Amino acid sequence: MKKNLPITDNEVTFEEELISTTDLKGAITGFNAAFEKVSGFPGDEMLGKNHNLIRHPDMPPAAFEDLWNTIKTKNHWMGIVKNRSKNGGYYWVDAYITPIFNGQQIVGYESVRVRPKAEYVKRAQTLYQQINAGKKPRLGSIFNRFGLKHKSALSMSVVLMLSMITSQLDIVEALPFFLPIIIPLLVGAASYGLLNKWVFSSLDQALKEARKEVDNPLMAMVYTGNNDEIGQLTLVNKLTQAKLNTVLVRLRDTASKIDAEAQDTFSSQQSIMESIQSQASQTDQVATAMTEMSSSIQEVSNNASRAASTASEVDDLTKASERKSSTAVSSLGSLDAAFSDINSIISELEDDSSAINPIVGVISDIAEQTNLLALNAAIEAARAGEYGRGFAVVADEVRSLASRTQQSTQEISKLIQKLDQAVNKVVSGMKKTQETASSSREDISASITSVTSIKDKVQELNDLNTLIATAVEEQSAVSEDINRNVVQISTDAESVVSNANLVNTNAENLAEESSALLNMIRRFSQ
Repeated sequence: MKKNLPITDNEVTFEEELISTTDLKGAITGFNAAFEKVSGFPGDEMLGKNHNLIRHPDMPPAAFEDLWNTIKTKNHWMGIVKNRSKNGGYYWVDAYITPIFNGQQIVGYESVRVRPKAEYVKRAQTLYQQINAGKKPRLGSIFNRFGLKHKSALSMSVVLMLSMITSQLDIVEALPFFLPIIIPLLVGAASYGLLNKWVFSSLDQALKEARKEVDNPLMAMVYTGNNDEIGQLTLVNKLTQAKLNTVLVRLRDTASKIDAEAQDTFSSQQSIMESIQSQASQTDQVATAMTEMSSSIQEVSNNASRAASTASEVDDLTKASERKSSTAVSSLGSLDAAFSDINSIISELEDDSSAINPIVGVISDIAEQTNLLALNAAIEAARAGEYGRGFAVVADEVRSLASRTQQSTQEISKLIQKLDQAVNKVVSGMKKTQETASSSREDISASITSVTSIKDKVQELNDLNTLIATAVEEQSAVSEDINRNVVQISTDAESVVSNANLVNTNAENLAEESSALLNMIRRFSQ
């Protein structure tokens, strides 16, 4: 068997109960803080490790063999054990080990240890040293190894032997002297017979039942100092006390946990109560806000409807503007065509006016020639005298006509010049007007494009307003549902608050009852 070394003579003392649990193979599955402190091993170094981690080399293997043989048969084991701490020190424990059941099946073992009495430790040390030395342990004196029945029989045998010795004496002479002795002996013998029948039979029955609980002469000697019937019965009594103490210890440990958890539950319940009350208040605020939001949504819905109506009117106006702009563009197109026709006519007029100038020049030349001819005719008429007088008159008339013709041609020439100037001005004005009309047509076309774009945007806006109105209506319906749900939540919150108050009261009562239970267990554990 592996020995845990090193070891020292430093004893570790404790006052608390040391509790640990193992699985069926002895691997540690749990422990309390006191066990971890006294053993010196950190928790992570113990969990999953075999329980022989704390075994001291001074403990005889036979003790643990008896332990395992006992608990595997679903019985309890009690004994004085020397354990080793991590630093090599030691600590004695009065251990009580019980199987842990899940239904009818053993799933592990639990050990509850208390500080043993010094007399138990002293006897255990002596007996364990004898066992480790290979000697048979001395379980009391020779006389103490006999049972009560045998002790009584031995005592009676001594008495009878004395009686037989006295019977060899002169009875008559010694009768007055031995009579006070013989009578009690006879009574004692009769009493032993009755005692053997009435008392020892009952004692045998009690001892038989006791040995069903525990039959361990070694531990009887350790705990009682005797190995007779009284020692055996005392061991059973101590086993019962250990069982009761273990129950009280586990109840106290559990009650302490319940008390702590009840206090935590009560504290948590108080926080939950505050949170629920705050939630109820916030729910009321949310309900109020939802009502206001519902009104706002309704107002938004109305505004969206009005916006949709306005957008529809704007759409109608843009369509009318588009139609008028189209008409204006068409009119400007006609005007542009008319301007083109007028330009053509003016161009023709300009050409005709230009064609008149040569004719006027020709007429002017003819008038000048006619005037020269009339002047020559007048000169010739003057030379002819009386015969040329009539011809002179004609020449004067021709000259006068030529002069007027020349004057008229000059006036016509001036009129043509003015007409040319007017035509040029008209042409220039018409060009500017045509350019302006063309520019206006382009601007109106651009306006039509803009109006068309505006119309499209207005249509999109109208569609969006329709979607918004639809969404607002849906949102309004959802808002109403939310409002109803919030109202229901508020109602439920009030119910939760009521139930929480009840739970809070129950938690407070549980905390008080668990504290009372813990105090009661502590009182009976003294």
